[in-house]
Amino acid sequence: MQEWLAKFLKQEPAIPRPLYSLEQENQLLHDMVRKIAVERNTYRIENQRLRDENAMLRRIIERYENGSKKRN
Repeated sequence: MQEWLAKFLKQEPAIPRPLYSLEQENQLLHDMVRKIAVERNTYRIENQRLRDENAMLRRIIERYENGSKKRN
């Protein structure tokens, strides 16, 4: 997708594109933005899950360490 966008932005048309072509490009860009938003949301959710899991593991480790100190 990044390659396509880079290629698209490098193009310099010699003659103006017809309106239907611009509408197609606009639709392609909207589709790309939608796909990127979905992927970003997926990554955000996964990142939050991992943060929560890390916090839980830290609490478990702290409890274990505190428990072993009390036993000594």
